[in-house]
Amino acid sequence: MVNRSKAGHLDILERKKREKDGECLVRKFGELTAIRWPTGRLEIYFPNGAHEADLSLLHPTFMQHALDNVPELTEALVWAGWY
Repeated sequence: MVNRSKAGHLDILERKKREKDGECLVRKFGELTAIRWPTGRLEIYFPNGAHEADLSLLHPTFMQHALDNVPELTEALVWAGWY
């Protein structure tokens, strides 16, 4: 269990509501599309048609493979504040 302040708890609830309402930032990097959600989740549509709904759940080996083969992914990670 995570201990949070009341303000922290309310912030998380508000971010989840905004995400549920569809609020997000979308940006294209060449043929790659990145979507940054209020909760911090990063969703990626790759040029080959692959889709990753939550990049944080991608196995590190596959992440490294994606970084090696899709240079735009690094740009997306920097934009999202992940890199």
